[in-house]
Amino acid sequence: MTKVLTRKQLTAHATMGNDAASTRLARRAHELTFSLNLAWIVVWGPRITHKILVHRPLVRTLEPPTILDQTEWSLFLAAIIFVAVLLLDRFSLVRLSLRTLAGICALAGFPFLALHTPSYFFQTLAYEDRFAIGRGWAFCEVAIVLICALLYYVRRWPVPNAVGVLLLILHFGFWSWLTGTHRNPILEARAYGSLTLGFWFSAVFFWGFPVLGFLASLVWGLYVKPPEVVSPLTD
Repeated sequence: MTKVLTRKQLTAHATMGNDAASTRLARRAHELTFSLNLAWIVVWGPRITHKILVHRPLVRTLEPPTILDQTEWSLFLAAIIFVAVLLLDRFSLVRLSLRTLAGICALAGFPFLALHTPSYFFQTLAYEDRFAIGRGWAFCEVAIVLICALLYYVRRWPVPNAVGVLLLILHFGFWSWLTGTHRNPILEARAYGSLTLGFWFSAVFFWGFPVLGFLASLVWGLYVKPPEVVSPLTD
């Protein structure tokens, strides 16, 4: 006997299909932003210490050509990481790492690199290998953020999503200010004369850490967010 589905059951089936598609989209977006953020972090140190190949720039910039090396090598490495993650996504250990370790990398990768090598950044005290505030206080800020992320991951985060996004903005805004990884885009556009390709390379270079970290953290939060409860299939 053929079972006739009610309108409620059809709606539930459609909802489950939409949820599955949304989950796949969130996973791919998470893998992409994770790859970009991790590549940016990995390339930063070797670029400064001249351990990666430097080529003759094809784009004119007001800053040294190293900003082009950072962007181009990061994109190249991000593509490799992204493809590797796609190929290894079938393994449960990789999926678990993307739900846990990737979140730590997104939230704390940039701060940990800055704390390890302050001289790699643009703050006024970089030549003294320190920041405007003590490292202990900076470590405390990162620890608090990771504790909040853990509470979110285990479903014990009572704060509305909008407040969580605001806290992410404050977190990466703080580290952007502390490390000097920011530039006034209006002044940059005036310096370049227009929104040339060199302007965009410059903007990506100086804003790369806070913007990629924020995006990777935001998408990670969407990826690990618990799915909506679907209505039962019974009428």
